[in-house]
Amino acid sequence: MNEDILEEILKKRIDDELFLPHYERFSIVNLVAFLLKHFGVETHHPPYPLGDFMDLNGVKKIVLVILDAMGYRNLEKLQERRTLRILERGKFLIGTSVFPTTTATALTSFCTALTPQEHGMMGYILFLKEFGTLTNMIEFSPIGFPRDSLLERGLNIHHFLERETIFQKLRKEGVKPVAVTANIFRNTGLSKMHHEGALVKGYHSISDMVTIIKKILREDERTFVFAYWGLADTLGHRLGADGAAYQTELYWILRILEGELVNILPKDTLLIISSDHGQVKTSWKEEVWWDRRHEINSFLEVPPSGEQRMMYFHSHNPEELKKYLESHHPEKGLYIFSKEAFEIGLFGKGEIHPRFFDRIGDLVLITRKDFSFNYKYTGKEESLKGRHGSLTEIELLIPIIAIRGLRD
Repeated sequence: MNEDILEEILKKRIDDELFLPHYERFSIVNLVAFLLKHFGVETHHPPYPLGDFMDLNGVKKIVLVILDAMGYRNLEKLQERRTLRILERGKFLIGTSVFPTTTATALTSFCTALTPQEHGMMGYILFLKEFGTLTNMIEFSPIGFPRDSLLERGLNIHHFLERETIFQKLRKEGVKPVAVTANIFRNTGLSKMHHEGALVKGYHSISDMVTIIKKILREDERTFVFAYWGLADTLGHRLGADGAAYQTELYWILRILEGELVNILPKDTLLIISSDHGQVKTSWKEEVWWDRRHEINSFLEVPPSGEQRMMYFHSHNPEELKKYLESHHPEKGLYIFSKEAFEIGLFGKGEIHPRFFDRIGDLVLITRKDFSFNYKYTGKEESLKGRHGSLTEIELLIPIIAIRGLRD
């Protein structure tokens, strides 16, 4: 089953190492399109064919749990070392993230059922031309400034996407939409933007999270629950994507979900556990570091945006910049003009966000193997042992664990 899906996904390759998201059928966007269609909401993209693999008749509640940075290959490696019974309780399937393979972009696709070129959240750090600044899109602030600083300068989170969320759409169809997130994120600009239209519940811990979900499922109405857990991503960044802490975190989260949710699911409920992207192990030995004194700046209008495994360059001479990168770092990355990246479908399909082309600049860098490119914006940037953002199998492939309840 997964072999056939994987074969189809890996046909969409850029070269031997890098692959395109499968926006046609098997991406995050299609997974969310599936749940919208199930609840009778019109979708812009084909739904993931989950109904081909399991009986969904009578399902009126869906719980989607996102475990940040639990890539399909990461989960396979964990499965080799520890028994994961939850993978045998339902259907263990495969899909792809979006590009770039990063939380700000992927979670926006989860919360809108739209591709990156439609919703415009193109990465972790973006040049927002309308504000004239490089912006941390997780914190909605110019780099180095306090969280949500741009909201004070006029950024309106209710209009930033210029698109409806899935929660707004579901509410119109009489479905109760609930978002369950950590209390530290609940009132941030990003969370408010993503969860607009939802009833938002904050949790303190994993036990608190599952308790909230169980309480919601006791209610007798059509319901969609979106829950997010982010700690594995943090541990992977700091301690390594194949390290003991990262793997132990994922193992016990899955055990808790199995014991506390799977075992009590009623027949009218579908639980889907998935992820926004995978994470690759990286080393300081394979890092390139730039700062404002580096010669790379002679090609640039503003410092690079994006992240450490992919970058956007706004350049007054993109052709010469491409030659420079290919001559200085030939084996470390793919350097592709932004319009070409758009034309090959890197950012998806559908109506283009009004700010899309402003945000992807003139040239896109996509790293190979375990290389990374780092820019010292503030001087406080540091090496990470795990990263994501590129289009390797490890970063692009995500698991989809779908389990239907058995209890009357």
